[in-house]
Amino acid sequence: MKKIYIAFVLSLFIGGITAQNEFALSEQLFSRLNINPSATGNSENVNIFSTTRAQWIGLDDKSGPITTLLNAHWFISKISSGLGATFYYDKIGLSTSTINAKLAYAYQVDLSKSVLMSFGLSAGIINKRLDPTQHIIRSGNDDGLYELQNKLYFDMGFGFEIVHKYVLGGFSIQHLIGTWDPKKITSITISPAYHAYVRGKFDLAPKWTLTPSFLFMNSAQLFNYELNAIVFYDKMFWGGLGYRFNSNIMTFTIGVEYEWFRVGYSYDLGVGKVYSLNNNTHELMLSFNIPTKKLSAAEKKALEQEKKIAKKEKEAAKKAKKKK
Repeated sequence: MKKIYIAFVLSLFIGGITAQNEFALSEQLFSRLNINPSATGNSENVNIFSTTRAQWIGLDDKSGPITTLLNAHWFISKISSGLGATFYYDKIGLSTSTINAKLAYAYQVDLSKSVLMSFGLSAGIINKRLDPTQHIIRSGNDDGLYELQNKLYFDMGFGFEIVHKYVLGGFSIQHLIGTWDPKKITSITISPAYHAYVRGKFDLAPKWTLTPSFLFMNSAQLFNYELNAIVFYDKMFWGGLGYRFNSNIMTFTIGVEYEWFRVGYSYDLGVGKVYSLNNNTHELMLSFNIPTKKLSAAEKKALEQEKKIAKKEKEAAKKAKKKK
């Protein structure tokens, strides 16, 4: 009975397991390489991003979905291009799992002094595995899947992104060589997925910044619409709220960044009929932004001077508060 209930919940949250080629992450916009190859090389530093999402922790049969993602990329200024790689493992219930590994390339074009456009391509492999002995959710397309299924596919993706100081937007199509006919989609096939997003940036005060965002994803029968708003303080601390309309989920995100290291955490709060199950969903993000360019003596001196000025400003602000 419990497995039947979990199957029902899965069908609500992911629109049917036959449609599940993609997953939704609360901290996706911190690193977009896996959904849009054009985001490759958006920094001259080597960027390493990892996140693990565990849903419905505490279930006795360990059937809650688990997703692990790893992105790595950097920018090569001589060819105005970014190179990167992405890997993810996505497990749904006890029966279905997906492994995706691919390389990404992006070419960047300066449209103006303040606007950058990039075009990206990705290519790799996808492995889909299905254990029919544990396969509870079924569709008409899954008829005949009575043996262990282990399929390997070639994967390709395309996307573009426009970046401005205050606005970022992008669009991509993943799994271009997937099954386009909905009647042929099963739990072990892949189908094209569309991603679109836009993020703004507003300076509220000298040390406070608001970044609202909207994300959309479509993969076969699965649609995901999400609104988020994150507030940054002193470019170091952040906290935010989000809402996923397709599954009635609120997300709470907090994090901290110090020099080249970043850590973030998000928690899902379901507000629908299955809120009690979804409330045990957690996501942990770790990111490293490792400098590759050695600073000259003049640049080091300028950086030290900036730090001294910032320190003096903080001390002056403390004194001003004490006087009040």
